[in-house]
Order: sequence, then structure tokens, then C-alpha cells
Amino acid sequence: YAGVPIFNFDGSPIGTLCILDDQSNNDFTKEDLQLLSILAMRIASEVERHAQLTGLQSELGLATQKLIQSEKLAVTGTLAASVAHDIRNILASMNVQIALSDYDPVKALSLVESSLERFHVLAHRLMSYAKPAEPMTRPVNIIEVAENVIGLLQGQFLIHKVVCVREFSDPKVTVQGDPERLEHLLLNLVLNGIQASKPGSLLHFRVVADTQTVEIEDHGHGMTEAQQSKLYAPFSSNKNDGFGLGLFSCKRIADEHQIQLGCESEVGVGTKFILKFPPGVTA
Repeated sequence: YAGVPIFNFDGSPIGTLCILDDQSNNDFTKEDLQLLSILAMRIASEVERHAQLTGLQSELGLATQKLIQSEKLAVTGTLAASVAHDIRNILASMNVQIALSDYDPVKALSLVESSLERFHVLAHRLMSYAKPAEPMTRPVNIIEVAENVIGLLQGQFLIHKVVCVREFSDPKVTVQGDPERLEHLLLNLVLNGIQASKPGSLLHFRVVADTQTVEIEDHGHGMTEAQQSKLYAPFSSNKNDGFGLGLFSCKRIADEHQIQLGCESEVGVGTKFILKFPPGVTA
């Protein structure tokens, strides 16, 4: 039996390297003991290196968590500021519209209803960023959802001078899904198309029963391959005032429903989003 101590780099002992053979009549040689001492030094070095790596990993983990938390707070603050700005603008418009009620109450009421729709759109977008614990799926007529979205965004179509072209192959196309989540999905895609469109252009909204697909195609600026590669990444946006959460939430909702979400885009021509629903859709 032979044993040699293992020391930390600061000289404090941390253990012993021991060896036991079945040749009790033979003494260990000086070379044997030197080899054990070298092995003990090597072990001490590896223990120290492991401790340093563990410490670095822990520090890196803490730094990463702080960075993520900082990014979340920054995005939350920016999003809150943007929402507050939108609310202030809507309320300012409503104040002007209400002031018109003394002269033309019918027109004033119509304008106030339009402003309330803007609140509805804003609420939809905020809700789409949140993920419920479990989507409440049931048979849904995707045509009705599409009509609700188009009606909800009439004000946006007018503001951006974009005309929506409905191309529905059937008045009823039933899919399995959460109607509110599907409405959030389509609303974000259509609103994204409106904002990307050129004034006076068309936005095509297609629902094809035979292929179980929904297509939303704009004739806007289009995207480069580099922009398309980061299309669904959170906090990555092609718009100066965007947060990069709209298409991120679209991808998340599509994955929840096992919908294939594709995109075709060409710079200067436009962009088309394609939703391919899973088998089982009935018209």
C-alpha cells in the first residue's frame, strides 16, 4: 500500500491518492512513488480546472439570465410605451369625434365606433403575444373567422388605402382549432400585410377548401433572403417601430394547431403567407 497527498494550488490538502497491490513482500520503488506524486499533481490540476470551469459556467449562467431579464424588461417597457401611445392617439381621435356630435351625431357615432374597433385590434394583438395553457379546440368555420378579421381591420384598410380581395372557394371550410387563437393568427398576418402594402394596392385573402390552405398575399416591398431567415424570431422586426412579436406569435399559434406556416417573398413584388391546415378539414 502507498498513498500520496493531493493539494490545492493554495497548498491545502483535499485528498489522498492511494494504491494497493498484491505484492506485500516487495517494496515500492522510488520511481513508483514519483509516479504516484506526478499523478497526484495531475489530479490536483484537473480538480482545480473543473472547479474553475464550474465557476465560469455558473457566472455565465447568471450573466445570461440577467441579460435575458434585461432584454425582457426593455421590450416590455418599449411595448408598454407603444401601447400607451396608441391608446392616447385613439382617445384623442375620440375626443374630436365626440365634439362633432353637436353638428352631425350620426357621423360622430360612426367615427367613435371606428375608434373602438382600433381598441379591439390593439387588444387582439396584445392577447396574441400570450400563450394559454391549452388551446380550446373545436370545429371552426375558417371563412367566418376570415370575415371577422377583415371586418375588424376595415379601418386599417382605409387608413393605408389598401383594398382587400376575398377569394373563398367555398362559403364553409371547417377546421379544428381554437377560434380565438386562429383569429389572432389571421389578424396578425393580415395586419402585417396591410402595413407592408403600397398605397392603392390589393391584398388577396384566399381560402382554398380542396388544398386546405389559407393564403394572404400583399403587393408591398417584399423581403430579402436575410430578412426571411429571421422572420419568426422574437424581437426581430423589419419595421422601425416593430417589436418582432407579431410573426413570432403567428408561428407559435400555427405550431399549436399543427399548421404549416410558409412564406414566399420577393423584393419589390410582395409577400405571400401560406397556411396549410392538417388533414381532417371538411368543407
